[in-house]
Order: sequence, then structure tokens, then C-alpha cells
Amino acid sequence: MNYLIPERYQPLAARYVSGVLRGAARSRFEKLADVHPTLQREIVACETLLAPLDVATVPVKPRRRTWRHIEIRLGLRPRHRSHPIFWFLSGMLAAFLISAAVVNFSPQLMPQPELPTPVAVLNDSNGVATMVISRDVARRTLAVTLLQPVDLPAGKVLELWALRRDGTPRSLGLLEGNKPRVSLVAPLSDAAQLAVSIELVGGSPEDKPTGPVVYTGALIIS
Repeated sequence: MNYLIPERYQPLAARYVSGVLRGAARSRFEKLADVHPTLQREIVACETLLAPLDVATVPVKPRRRTWRHIEIRLGLRPRHRSHPIFWFLSGMLAAFLISAAVVNFSPQLMPQPELPTPVAVLNDSNGVATMVISRDVARRTLAVTLLQPVDLPAGKVLELWALRRDGTPRSLGLLEGNKPRVSLVAPLSDAAQLAVSIELVGGSPEDKPTGPVVYTGALIIS
């Protein structure tokens, strides 16, 4: 199987970085990445794509009991057998505390607002990751994070496109300002890739790019 085509290596790289790719499949992918710069660049791009999720994750300090169990399993702490009554009382106390927490702190169990979810990394013609496209469900928008500076000629603007699986494009809007954002008026379920073209101010007059397509990338999450 040829792993060096985007339709195959991009999803594999995403699964590798997220930790979903495991076992023999992970080992094969690591061996290929060691000798193929294309796969190495894609891994870096996926790590950049998922970086906002890492930053948004709040660290949780493990309980002392958790550390104690880890030390016992590693042989760093002797294992002591506790009297059965200890486990009975501990279970009763835990059940009581959980019940109290549910009653008194139920507002904390309410769903939290969703963070913007990265959906694609767009590369230039040299395979260099240039921008990350993220979906903000709350605002119903797509936000763009630039990874590389983009120099536009005077009188030109960037336009974002969704490329359907049959290759036909659909304009998603113009990327303007320091923090570009476009309204997501339709789902991306029919799209396989995102692309950016350089157009005259006001955007393409047709239902397709009329200027050069400078950035492309496969959708990781649709």
C-alpha cells in the first residue's frame, strides 16, 4: 500500500499525533516517518493543529491515593493489607461524599461551552503548514490562525473554499483582517478539502477560484 499520498498519510498522521494509532500500525508509520520528510512535515502540521486543544486543557493534579497505588505497583512502596471493615467504611464515606457533591454542586455538572475545534491545516505548494482552520460551533464560524506570514499584492484578497468530494468548489468567504473569520452557513459534511485562492478585492466573480490556489489541506474533522 502506498502511504505517500495525501488521502492516506494525512489521516494516519492525525491518528498518530492524537494517540489513536497504536500497535503494529503505529510502529509501521513511525518507521516510514523516519525516512520520508513528507510524513515528518505532516506530523508537525498535525501537532500544530492540535496545539490549541493542549493549551486549553486544564491540568488535573492526581490524588495522593493515586500516586500511592502507582508506587505500590512499581515496587516503590510496600503493599499493606487493610482490614475489610476499612474498605466497607471507605466505600460508605465515598458514596456519601459523591451524593453530597451531586446535590450541592450540580451546577458544575452543566455542559461547558465548546472550544474552537481545528478541522484542517493548509499547506503551501512546498508542503509548509501556513494556516490552521478551526470551527467555532458557538459562533457558527470558521477561524483562521496564521502559522506563516502571508504577503498579498495590492488590490488582492484571500478567499476560502470548500472542495467537495467530486472536486467542485464552494466559497466560504473572504479572509480579511489580522484574525480572519468567516460565517459557516452550511455544514462541511460534503467537503473533502479546504483551499485558499488569491482573488481581486471583493472575491471571485464566479463560483470557482479565478486566481491562483495557494494553500490546500484535507479536512481532518468535517
